Amino acid sequence: MTPHALVIGEALVDVIADTAHPGGSPLNVAIGLVRLGVPTTLATRIGDDHHGSLIRAHLADSGVVLAAGSITAEPTSSAVAVVDPGSGAARYDFDVRWSIPAPEVTGATIVHAGSIAAFLAPGGDVVLDALARARTAGALISVDPNIRPALIGPRAEASVRAERLIGLSHLVKLSDEDADWLYPGWTHPRVLAHLRALGCRVAVITRGADGYTAADVHGVWSDGVGRAVDVVDTIGAGDSFMAGLLSAVFGELATRIIQSDLPPGGWRGPLRMGLEAAAITVQREGADPPRRDEIAAVGAR
Repeated sequence: MTPHALVIGEALVDVIADTAHPGGSPLNVAIGLVRLGVPTTLATRIGDDHHGSLIRAHLADSGVVLAAGSITAEPTSSAVAVVDPGSGAARYDFDVRWSIPAPEVTGATIVHAGSIAAFLAPGGDVVLDALARARTAGALISVDPNIRPALIGPRAEASVRAERLIGLSHLVKLSDEDADWLYPGWTHPRVLAHLRALGCRVAVITRGADGYTAADVHGVWSDGVGRAVDVVDTIGAGDSFMAGLLSAVFGELATRIIQSDLPPGGWRGPLRMGLEAAAITVQREGADPPRRDEIAAVGAR
């Protein structure tokens, strides 16, 4: 089977100003990966309805393969986004349902999961089981909890679930908002040290326009955003960062990460790829990850 990435998680429609746009953090990551040259399968749940048709067309347009069992007779999930006109930040009102059959992990060299789908019953346990199976099979496991407090239950229970996910991962990304919600009052270096102690190879906290702080076996470091951009909105920025990062480690680097064989500074290139992908995305409306030629064009300037 051809090596590929497997993304597990929700696909839904973001309703912005009464217009439906295909979205959901895992779907955005899958789209971003394919646009950056990584063959990708998405294991998700979408309805056989109008919104589901929008999502299927969006996936097909980018070349994402939809995993078997992803289409259901129930309605497609949705998130109504309200965008702050000053900052471009979005908040959401969700109608999400989540149950999927166990996805096939054979042939996946990277498996990414997280967001709402990793927390909601009954599908959340399916996600955990898939990550455990994929890790045993030798895949690089990537997790982005993408915390949505209104949907995932009490903090104590959600923290336990998040740490189970992180404990299965090689690579974990939190936003600064995720870190502050999961570990209130903790400094970012303390959070990163804790995540590393749970077992991941590298932990990253993204900080919006201020870049990221990360930690691996060699220590903790920070990097700011590479260039100033005009922000339209921030929808999908974290997902584009994740797709950029994963696209940069797909292949030989994934094996080296699993074996803890990256030298000091070995993460900086992949993380900068994530920053650039996010910088392109925030310059346009909605979750619209960049294509490989767009990133290459920026690098050539």
